[in-house]
Formats: sequence, structure tokens, C-alpha cells
Amino acid sequence: MNTTPDSPEAWQALRRRAAAQLPSDFADRVLRALHAPAAAVCTPTAQLFIAACTAAVCLLVVVLVHAHDTRETNQAALADWQKISAQADSFASVP
Repeated sequence: MNTTPDSPEAWQALRRRAAAQLPSDFADRVLRALHAPAAAVCTPTAQLFIAACTAAVCLLVVVLVHAHDTRETNQAALADWQKISAQADSFASVP
């Protein structure tokens, strides 16, 4: 079972061993990798394009949901009116 070292010397030995496992330019490569995508996406044109695409997708979803809800509402109303019409016809045929 592994236990945590209690002495500062043991911690330093672990740090040295871990540092030996990493390449010497590891920190620089990590920082470059972190900053590279951010620099590419932060252009105003890219931000405008992403905003326009997001707005278009949201508008499309709203239109599709509205069309679906309207269709369902119309079908339910038509079914109700057909029932009312059938009842009215049956009352009209009663002498």
C-alpha cells in the first residue's frame, strides 16, 4: 500500500523523480497549446460567425417547435369541432 511521505526530503525526491519523467520544454509546450486555440477563436470575425450560427440554429429550433405545437393544437381543435358537429347533427335529427 502506498502512503504519503512525511518528510520534506521524501517530497523533494518525489518531485525530482516526477521532473525527470517530463521533457524539459513540457511547460512551454503546454502554455503554447493553451494559447494557440484562444488566439484563433478570439478574432471578431470568428466571434460574429459563431454568434450568427448560434442565432440561426436557435431561430430554426423556435420555428420548428412552433410549427409542431400549432399542428398539434389545430388537430386537437379539429377533433373537438368534429365531436361538436356530430353531436349537433344527432340533436338536429331528433324529432
